[in-house]
Amino acid sequence: NVKYQGNMKDGEPQGTGVLTREDGTVEYDGYWKSGMPDGMGVLYDARGNKKYDGLFANGTPTGRGAMYAEDGTLIRGN
Repeated sequence: NVKYQGNMKDGEPQGTGVLTREDGTVEYDGYWKSGMPDGMGVLYDARGNKKYDGLFANGTPTGRGAMYAEDGTLIRGN
């Protein structure tokens, strides 16, 4: 089960918010639109390490940001 904390509109995440996993680790922290990550945000892996930091569109990283390896090493950044 995941938990969302943040702004809502018509029962969906809208604006800024944080999605956390059942164990309490953050999965996504950033902007939402129509219930999907959209805009600037940070995606984290299950251990809480940054996986992607940048722009999202309709829930998908756009590639305009920084991607990180499992050990936290920067793989690619725009």
